[in-house]
Amino acid sequence: MWAVVLLALVPFSAVLCLPELSTFQLGKAVLVGPLLAVLLIGGAGRGIWPGRLVLGAAILVVLVGLGALLRSPSPGVGAWELWLDLLFLGAMLAGARIGPPRRLFMGVAGAGGLLVTVTALEMAGVGPLCPAAVAQAGTMGNPNFTGALLALAAPACLALALGSRSRWRTAAWTGLILASLASLAVLGSWTGAVGAGFGLSAVALHALTRRGRRRTALGLTLVILGVAGGALTSPTVRDHLADRGYMARCAAGAAAERPLAGSGLGGFPRAFLEAQAELLEAHPEERGRWTRALHAHSEPLHALVERGILGMLVWLALWGVILWSLLATRGRSPGRDLFPGLTGILVAGLALSLGEFPGHLVPVQLTLGLAVGGMSAPTDSPASEPHPGSSRARVLVWLLAIPLFLVPPWLALSDRALTRGDPSTALEINPWNGRAAFSVALAEQDGLAPTGCTYALLADRLLPSPASAMTLGLCAARSEHRNAGIAALRRAVRWNPRSAAAHGNLALLLVASGDKEGARRHALRATSLRPGDPRIREILDRVEAETAASSADQR
Repeated sequence: MWAVVLLALVPFSAVLCLPELSTFQLGKAVLVGPLLAVLLIGGAGRGIWPGRLVLGAAILVVLVGLGALLRSPSPGVGAWELWLDLLFLGAMLAGARIGPPRRLFMGVAGAGGLLVTVTALEMAGVGPLCPAAVAQAGTMGNPNFTGALLALAAPACLALALGSRSRWRTAAWTGLILASLASLAVLGSWTGAVGAGFGLSAVALHALTRRGRRRTALGLTLVILGVAGGALTSPTVRDHLADRGYMARCAAGAAAERPLAGSGLGGFPRAFLEAQAELLEAHPEERGRWTRALHAHSEPLHALVERGILGMLVWLALWGVILWSLLATRGRSPGRDLFPGLTGILVAGLALSLGEFPGHLVPVQLTLGLAVGGMSAPTDSPASEPHPGSSRARVLVWLLAIPLFLVPPWLALSDRALTRGDPSTALEINPWNGRAAFSVALAEQDGLAPTGCTYALLADRLLPSPASAMTLGLCAARSEHRNAGIAALRRAVRWNPRSAAAHGNLALLLVASGDKEGARRHALRATSLRPGDPRIREILDRVEAETAASSADQR
């Protein structure tokens, strides 16, 4: 029963941590990590374990991630990504002991029902009870975060409806499916809709073929293909796919820089900005699609960028053995009756992983891990005889439990100090907190503090962005390191050619260094980007005055 409670409480943890943390993901991790660690330790040495192939592939993913962490330019972000890999592995081990997968379906359906309720209350205008971002159940109010979990909840509800022997329960689960789809439509989550569609289709097609209704299954397949083909003709969908295609090209360019070793965990943002800059220099007409991406919106592509070719192959191998193991459970316990539901959840998860990046979402990692473990769960009782390799099992469990328990509170304490306006304390707790380093750098950007530009350099390494590069450039210039400042501001402009502030500040440094022509070019660019800004106009006037004075002196 704990799986039901754990999954249903995950969204609530975000509400409880709202005033103290800047990201809902940490709030969920603070609940899930320690609780899952305790459950693992309590069940060490007993219970059913997943198949060796799946377990081995998951451990290999963690080992490759550990190697990528050692090359990480941003260890704090890297530690978080590796922790999520451990969460998936821990959930998989725990899921093998939760008993019949029906409990998993109940938990996922409960979490989905909560999100549907919160979204409905938001639409009804009950804001004080349900903050708007909670309705989107993720960090920074992204609707795809709710969409990912609803995409997993829909096939779970369909499996419960098909397996129910009560009409009112069947009607209740069907109503929750329709409500989940309505919530996806309201939120506008294309990724969630696609994932839900694949998951529901997998459940329905399998259920129909098992009952001998092959013609009906064939007709449903044709309907699904027709709907998918019609959706692709929609201008909105085509624009969405074009944006995703642009990001994929940038990510592929980032992967080409270090195809074997990758850029290290947490290295995606800088690699993406560099690759995007090269693409926009070659194709200026694409500047309207500029974005600052923190992930590749595709898990295998993200793994390729940060973990190299080996990391992507290991990720694909993990999903390959998961699907192979899922097919192997068909016709035997526990999958004979509940196989369609497991199929739907995992197919939806795979669709999400290919078209988005749900790997950084605590609820999705937890759900998919439990589903994988559920393929090996016993049908009668969550307990079983001790596993023959129980001593090694205990070692594995403790190696998992320690970071699962300790990492979320550590990151949360640092984030809490930053949220309360004390970035220095946040850095003392977590010296790899890039946002805290950037906050300190902004406070000391005149370069006159005893630390000079130390924090600006740290922020530029841990949290690379056009803003951090510009902050470093201004700090260096005010510390009388003009050339270093110009180099940093050139990087800011290269990373974001649409930043009027970066162009304007670079123009001021260039005119002071004697490059009047370059200064005028960047000042004009800043004015074209922000024509009504009086500060930008003042920069242009100053540059033109300096240029005119220089021309007069030469005559």
